[in-house]
Amino acid sequence: MMFQASRAMLVKRSVAALALGLFFMPVAADAQWTVANADPPQSTPMRLGPLALAPSIAVTNLGWDSDVFQEGGESAGDFTATTTPQVQGWMRLGQARIRGRGAVAFTYFQTYASERSTDTDFAGRLDWRLARVTPYVSGRWVNAKQRFGFEVDDRIRRRETTGTGGVNVAVGARTTVDVSGGRTEFRYDHSAEPQDPFVSEFDDYTSDGGSLEVEHELTALTSMSVTMYGSQDRFDEAPERDTDRVGINAGLELRPFALVSGGIYVGWLRMDLVESTGSSFSGLVTYGNLGYTLLGTTRFTVEVQRDVQYSAIRNQQAYLLAGVSGSVNHRLGDTWDIGARTGRHKMSYGLFESSDGESGALTGVTEEIVTDYGGEVGCRLAPNLRVGFGVRKQDRHSTVDAIRGYDRTVVGMSLNYVF
Repeated sequence: MMFQASRAMLVKRSVAALALGLFFMPVAADAQWTVANADPPQSTPMRLGPLALAPSIAVTNLGWDSDVFQEGGESAGDFTATTTPQVQGWMRLGQARIRGRGAVAFTYFQTYASERSTDTDFAGRLDWRLARVTPYVSGRWVNAKQRFGFEVDDRIRRRETTGTGGVNVAVGARTTVDVSGGRTEFRYDHSAEPQDPFVSEFDDYTSDGGSLEVEHELTALTSMSVTMYGSQDRFDEAPERDTDRVGINAGLELRPFALVSGGIYVGWLRMDLVESTGSSFSGLVTYGNLGYTLLGTTRFTVEVQRDVQYSAIRNQQAYLLAGVSGSVNHRLGDTWDIGARTGRHKMSYGLFESSDGESGALTGVTEEIVTDYGGEVGCRLAPNLRVGFGVRKQDRHSTVDAIRGYDRTVVGMSLNYVF
């Protein structure tokens, strides 16, 4: 009996440790979840009592990058590879649901050792399910060096810390109201000067905000929502960049197994510079990611985006990012598949007056356009192992200055293994 009690205590302690570990598990994908997918799918490969885990590993960019620094002209090429172990986990403890998703990315360059990095992204969320009310808290911690966005070519280490709390209330059989608030802190590495002469040092800032969302389930696979949100962004050393945002959007979400899956959201955003009276942006914002499978063998996806993002170009507060990308993948039997993708994104500057009262410190600044296209052939060596061989072409045309333009080619392979 004492042995059984000790073993039960050991199991309880192990489960508690695993639950805590899920909160600090690295995450590579988007760290936002809905209450609906708090439980693991039936296909989750590893289960230990209340704990379920879905690990995998991916090797990407294994090959040749013709322009490591995206400088154009006499470009510098190098052999590169990125290895990313990933895991997704769920745990059920009474009325509590704990879940996390994660990855750690190891990026290697053969010649340019300064560009190597280890990037982590940790996240977790806890939901406490009551009769009609579900309070929740979540956190996310990012420490990454590789590029983000289309504007900056330098690899600048950044740290993001996010904490969110909220409550989801069922007000009807198919309608829920979600109220949340949170804070995100953005911190950048200031030890190195960016090599691009048009890029200023990154400014650290904190964003506090909240939202109110009403979601209604139209069918078992379709729901619509309306969200009102607002935030205050405050910069540590550049108060002239402080902004207030308010917006509203409406969206339609199509869950997997629907004929078309994904979601589309369209809304309106107003963004004001706090210290510059009358300097503001207001306009349409949108995001959509839709997929469709034809005859069970051909998958089409399309993604659209229009939003305002902070700029790193000197004396440019922000830019409007608008783009569209699409892909198609066709299965050739049970083993082989072939795919192609393309995309075009435009960054439009001059949304606000510069800090010295002039509209844009760079004469003639209007836009930068990034185009991206490529193809891949894949081979499924086992039910849980796929190898791909592909080529990708990316270029940027800039009216800021010709030196910001580049033409880059990446040739290589990828490997994805799901345990």
